[in-house]
Amino acid sequence: MLIEDFTLLGWTEPHPTKNSGNCICAAGYSRKLAQFLRIYPIPFPFYCDIHRWDLLSFPVVRNPKDNRIESWKIAYLDRDRNALSALIRKVGRTNPDRERYWLESHLSDSIEHLNSDKRSLGFLHAFGIAPSFRQRQLKDHLIGTDSLFWEDNVKLEQNGCIPELEFKNLDGTANKIQLLEWGCSEYLRKHPYDQEKLWANLMIGRTEYEHFLFVGNNNRHRTTWLGIALLYVKKLHHVQLSLL
Repeated sequence: MLIEDFTLLGWTEPHPTKNSGNCICAAGYSRKLAQFLRIYPIPFPFYCDIHRWDLLSFPVVRNPKDNRIESWKIAYLDRDRNALSALIRKVGRTNPDRERYWLESHLSDSIEHLNSDKRSLGFLHAFGIAPSFRQRQLKDHLIGTDSLFWEDNVKLEQNGCIPELEFKNLDGTANKIQLLEWGCSEYLRKHPYDQEKLWANLMIGRTEYEHFLFVGNNNRHRTTWLGIALLYVKKLHHVQLSLL
């Protein structure tokens, strides 16, 4: 199948896997399919000039290791980054103002509702966010694993902590999830002694902003959710969605 209008909302941080080396997950949505989508696995490093809000076209097939309805992988036979990148075409670019109505029309009331609807990706309005950090448990035996994706054995540099967000949903329930957005991970890796500034960059605690979370569940533990992207909206003015 060819997806012709994939709007990229975010990447998850790179993570080591046993069989595919270090990988990332791209997540966003298609208006034509009227649903959110994840594309996984994508080998890391990934040599392609792609940014948030880009409109992409690429062929996809179902991932035999993931039966979630929103899950796909790019259809290519060779484990070659150049072959993979050649299949991905940028067909346009949108912006937060244009996408606001579509995103708000696909809001879910809570993670509990996403679970009951058997969804694996969702868009939430997050209230009263309380941020914190959790120490990362590094899996040294997986980092730098040789795989079919690699020409060389590359060591994955991970920051030592994971940001977490406790928040309330539209229906009043509360959740605490890890925020595994690549931009956040890169900031923490590059600024290990200035971690708290991450919250200021995300406008957390600023009363003139409200926040939305793009979330996805874990394939093996499907009631466990993580944050893929945190979007913030300025109140009482011309509304703009923004990603770190």
